[in-house]
Amino acid sequence: MIYLEYSFSGFNDESSVEILIAMLNDMSAYSDTLAPDGTLIISGILVQDKEVIVEQAKQCGLIYKSQMKENNWLSIIFEKEEGI
Repeated sequence: MIYLEYSFSGFNDESSVEILIAMLNDMSAYSDTLAPDGTLIISGILVQDKEVIVEQAKQCGLIYKSQMKENNWLSIIFEKEEGI
């Protein structure tokens, strides 16, 4: 099963923070939904937010695998740890 998530970060820092908080709150739901060794791709991440996203994903049993970058935007690929 594939789930797609789309979010718009807005045009100011305040909107970006709201979207980031929502995504961080949902990270455990994303992890819970994935099958063991499942892959999660999150896109529309600002470069400066990468470390926060990667740390939150790690706390939810997701392993950083790779990223794609265009200008100041990232798509980040995670894999669910076995047995979680």
